[in-house]
Amino acid sequence: MALATGSGKTLVYDTAALDAGPSAVVPFHSNKVLLSADGGLLGARAALDSMVTDKSLRLFSLPDGAQLASLSREEVIQDFSMSFDGSTVGRTYRVDSYRTERVVSDWSGSAPLFQDTGHRPAPLVSPDGHHFVVTDSAPSEGCGFTQLYEDGALVNVVPGCAIGWLDDTHVLVQSYTRFPQSSPWTYQASTIYDELGNPVDAPPLPRIPIRTDSGDVRDNYGIQRVSATALYSRYDGVVYDIETGAALAIATFPGLRSAVAGAFMVHPCGHGVCAESY
Repeated sequence: MALATGSGKTLVYDTAALDAGPSAVVPFHSNKVLLSADGGLLGARAALDSMVTDKSLRLFSLPDGAQLASLSREEVIQDFSMSFDGSTVGRTYRVDSYRTERVVSDWSGSAPLFQDTGHRPAPLVSPDGHHFVVTDSAPSEGCGFTQLYEDGALVNVVPGCAIGWLDDTHVLVQSYTRFPQSSPWTYQASTIYDELGNPVDAPPLPRIPIRTDSGDVRDNYGIQRVSATALYSRYDGVVYDIETGAALAIATFPGLRSAVAGAFMVHPCGHGVCAESY
């Protein structure tokens, strides 16, 4: 697991040996970090802090902590996602109070696979980096449509908000409805689509909170794949069975910046970090 700290350093731990201390220390002040599948790469966004002037998004090798790449612009990077091998990265820049710019590219940023401007959630890159999805609106606005791309080419458009990738070829999407038209939008159903936008399953999952406000600096949203049949909802702190929708485990710390690492739910506790088995 990777842990962004207020000390200006990012620490990497083996959850099975927390007492041994960090296995890697990266001297970069960040407040959102992502690890590659094999733990050999760390993606880190500069801390969204008024005292921090750095606005970069960086890629480091582990355990040596050497910087491999950096993306930087005048605009603040609100959010990002990346493939497990670090080859593809999607991010959202805050252009002004009303607009964001979404970009998907490699770490050079020289030839974007996708780019648009609006007020929309960040792109979600698949684990293998060959696919990504972008959603055009938030649940409060009805979650209009999600666009599916393969290597930069639009392959399909499906109704609803993309929640996250379950694997290289399956993405979870939530749809919303309202009746009468003056009422708020409410969660309707979940659908799993393949990478071409074909529906393959409609699991009876509850609504999973996602980040939809481009001005929201919190990162305790989204899902993590736990196994072929289970996912973790970070905001709820719940491990759900994808096939039945049943809660397999419920954390004691919902709403925190938590994650699943191996057989543990990892979360802040006091001035440190705790790992609870589930």
